[in-house]
Amino acid sequence: MTLEFAGNVLCSAGVSYFHVYPNGDVYRCLADYNARRPPMFNLKRDGWKGAVDPTVCDHERCYNACDLDWTTKWQVDEQGRLEKTFEGQRKDIEREVSLFLCSQRLESPQRRMAYFIWSPTLACNYTCAYCGCAAGEKRTTRDLPSAIPELTVDEWTDIWSDIVERFEYGVLSITGGEPLLSEATIPVLSMVSQKFACYITSNISRNIMEFTRGRIRPGGSPRVVEGFGEVPIGLSGINCSLHPTSKGFNWDLFKGSVLLLRNAGFHVSVNFVGYPVQLYLAPEYKAWCEQNNVEFTLSSWQGVDNEGNIAGYSVPERTFFEEIAPSHRKKANELVFMDCSYEVMLDNPVSRVRMADVLMLTGRIRNLSHTPWQVGSGPGRWSVAGYLTRIGRRKVWLREFRTSPPDIVVSHNGELEFVLPIDTRGLPAGVYEVWVDMLMDRRNWMALHGAVPVTAVLRIETFSHAIAVDADAVSLSPGGTAVLSGTLRNTCGKPWPEGAGEEPLQVGARLFRQSAKHEVVREFRAFLERLPATAEDEVPFRLVLDPGELECGDYELTIDVVKEYQFWLAEKGATPTVIPVVIS
Repeated sequence: MTLEFAGNVLCSAGVSYFHVYPNGDVYRCLADYNARRPPMFNLKRDGWKGAVDPTVCDHERCYNACDLDWTTKWQVDEQGRLEKTFEGQRKDIEREVSLFLCSQRLESPQRRMAYFIWSPTLACNYTCAYCGCAAGEKRTTRDLPSAIPELTVDEWTDIWSDIVERFEYGVLSITGGEPLLSEATIPVLSMVSQKFACYITSNISRNIMEFTRGRIRPGGSPRVVEGFGEVPIGLSGINCSLHPTSKGFNWDLFKGSVLLLRNAGFHVSVNFVGYPVQLYLAPEYKAWCEQNNVEFTLSSWQGVDNEGNIAGYSVPERTFFEEIAPSHRKKANELVFMDCSYEVMLDNPVSRVRMADVLMLTGRIRNLSHTPWQVGSGPGRWSVAGYLTRIGRRKVWLREFRTSPPDIVVSHNGELEFVLPIDTRGLPAGVYEVWVDMLMDRRNWMALHGAVPVTAVLRIETFSHAIAVDADAVSLSPGGTAVLSGTLRNTCGKPWPEGAGEEPLQVGARLFRQSAKHEVVREFRAFLERLPATAEDEVPFRLVLDPGELECGDYELTIDVVKEYQFWLAEKGATPTVIPVVIS
């Protein structure tokens, strides 16, 4: 469904719905976490600081299944008057619990119970291409916010004891990473399941005997809670994540574990992500689940995979998905506040540039969305932006680029001209792709809301030269001088960059101490009568070395071509000539 409105959308996330992460950070929703919004609070540092009233949702799309399942949203006008209520999509499933969370009233939001999604760890032993927690793909400590330091078993026990006392009732859903890798999972689950309904999502590749031989028992008889009636408690469900394309996946082990848990009395279900390379396997696994009376859910692929591909389905893939997915997982159930689409027309889709240069990528972008774009450089406005990846299979983001357009409105089918500066300084030579998209604020790319970016191919090439001198080494006495004679050739087949201003290119040399090669102690210059025109054209130069009162020792002289105060050709890929210098 697509919504266009002038007011705001309020959400129960942060009041009765929370995401709890390994270091104790608490987020309103998964959308906040994925957008790298700051957490509401940290449980270890701040204690419990949940919101009292619904807060404004400023996301353009609500597509995460858990966010859609367990929150209520309210569309209000500019005066805050209720226009429409959007119930959670689990409202007709597990009705003894879901109605209290999915069908809340704006004037009296649920404050006595809450739905908690807890990730005790973001580490995982699987290598799923579509998951940011995949083993070996990302460094948890660097790439995943709120992942470390993981709280200890004692800290988690204290925190969950406080939460259980604070709320009259609740639902705890444990996920990850792979939650069974955390030592805190089983003790917390054992404690919280005495009062709350609990669920766990696991790839069940670890030893699950703790469930069939240990302290964890299947959900027991419902308990009566004043104001809620009979509600379930205990471990009410084990959601077994099926990842057949992960390295190390064992189908027989998975089937055996599912059947072991089911026959031990646990309610088990199987969740399967419709990632394109495994999407068409879904009927095979669904058939096995149906034969064994196990619920099977096909969920849509979301986000960005580990090769940089942004989630999206082709028409055949979408048609196939819709035939198998349960009704509450179909795309039509997403809440879309802005559906983005555009057409990008590049003036030069393939460009060559020398190292350390700045390329101006130009073109036009046509608004094919149903609503106008508010374009500009300030908060809440769209601007053309791009991100750079190496060409090839793995789309690892290397850097991002921005434009700063004036504040304008681009109507439906209107066009916006752009000049996107691509700064190559610090990038090695090679072939890259520039993905051109629209960006709002820091992380809100239109590609995450249905648009398809366009790529330009960028080839970064090096400059080169050949410098020959009449000495393999130089010896000097303190205060003495020496003269190097040599020739310079241009071997790159193109003219060297001359930079801005009238200062000519010169032969330049930098003297370094052998013991500190990054510290320049002297620089020298040699005037060139002209620049070499071809690889065979040798231009002579005479370089005078006057080290002054430098102390005795071993040094290294690097000889290059320099544009004064702007660049050395070594910064653009050329290889300087290096000779040793001894002052004694």
